[in-house]
Amino acid sequence: MEQAHLALNWAKKAGIMNWGYFIIGLPGETEETIRQTIDLSKRLPLDIALFHIAAPYPGTPFYFEVVENGWFRPGTRWEEVDMDQSTVLDYPGLPAERLEYWQRRAFREWAMRPGPMMTFLKSINRSTLRSAVDIGLQTLGWVKG
Repeated sequence: MEQAHLALNWAKKAGIMNWGYFIIGLPGETEETIRQTIDLSKRLPLDIALFHIAAPYPGTPFYFEVVENGWFRPGTRWEEVDMDQSTVLDYPGLPAERLEYWQRRAFREWAMRPGPMMTFLKSINRSTLRSAVDIGLQTLGWVKG
């Protein structure tokens, strides 16, 4: 982790934006490991952080593991799934609703700090104001759940 932090600091000093992409809900995930992921995201010098729930796409080893262990949310019909809207995972002890809660909470905790807020505000100019306001309102609505 020390090397990752150092590399991200070098990139930032060189003017390169750092993005963090975090996956929540892989097999073995717990609320404690999600908490650790959120804490890590807040320690890293990131300009943008995205938090997604693991997606078991058909044909992947993860998909077969989910099928084998019965981790699909009850009533899931794959042809109707839009994983950008919700998760299909439902682990014992970490059901879909909790995964979605933690996804929203992770983004909220990371984004509602001065650094990320300043990054967003600095990106706004006359030509992007309407779009920025729309994105901000949509994000707030999603974060509230």
